[in-house]
Amino acid sequence: MIIQLTYFSRPRDFGPAILASMLEASRRNNRRDEVTGALLCHGALYLQWLEGPHLAVTATLGRILSDPRHERIELLCCHEASARLFPDWDLRHDPSGSWLWTEAAARAGALDTITPETSRALFERLAAQVEPARV
Repeated sequence: MIIQLTYFSRPRDFGPAILASMLEASRRNNRRDEVTGALLCHGALYLQWLEGPHLAVTATLGRILSDPRHERIELLCCHEASARLFPDWDLRHDPSGSWLWTEAAARAGALDTITPETSRALFERLAAQVEPARV
């Protein structure tokens, strides 16, 4: 059994170099800890799906909670599952995010009304687009 966890946060600073550094470190840590998942981001928000062994996922969330690059972190859901949604991805990143929200909608609070069901549907849609064995 694994756990799947979804949260959103707002970045304190956001830019290509910050995102690239964060993705590199997260992928390295996730590979080491057997955590998989995906990160959807826009300049005004992060929405992340994490999955893996309970202790590893909660330790990952602990690192995120103490990371000064995030503010207003809100847990959307956490539950047990028998299979991973992103089994072949240390951390899938959707660089366009165009099917999520516009920049204006993100800044206006698009995530303020997101439900666990809506977030799961977004990640299921992304997982359906994933090519196997890519990181």
